[in-house]
Amino acid sequence: MARDTDSNSEPLCSLARPRVLIAETDSLVRKFLVFMLAWYGYIPMAVETAAETFDALDNAKQPFDAIVIHANLKDVSGTDILRQVRSERSAIPAILISAGPADEACAYAATTPSVKFLGKPLAIQLLIQTLTDLIGHRPLPDAKRWREPTSEGADASSAATNR
Repeated sequence: MARDTDSNSEPLCSLARPRVLIAETDSLVRKFLVFMLAWYGYIPMAVETAAETFDALDNAKQPFDAIVIHANLKDVSGTDILRQVRSERSAIPAILISAGPADEACAYAATTPSVKFLGKPLAIQLLIQTLTDLIGHRPLPDAKRWREPTSEGADASSAATNR
């Protein structure tokens, strides 16, 4: 079953907001991605396994505009999932992510249109820019308040309040 959704009831104005499926095994990364993508104006839905990924894609009331998927889910690789999804359903834009060795994911992203690879730790600005490049959605103006940590070690909350 899907987890960590932005909300159960979406406001009517959300119909224009891009929907992003997040397939990630690490619960902290999953929750972080849900929070950040919602902050930037996306409608995120997060799942943990390949079965949940296929279930979410098959049962979505509205199609997803993109998928952010871990290169190595517990039960199958992210590239295998994308190959199957793109051959059977649609050429959904995708971002493969991984903290470890990901030669197969990098090669797949390099040779497949609308698929990109990002290494962990994820830089949020790069993730948002990559999603923007793939699907054309621009972040909400309010999202500009948040800044990534600086080299001096300030965290996001202090950077936002010190503006």
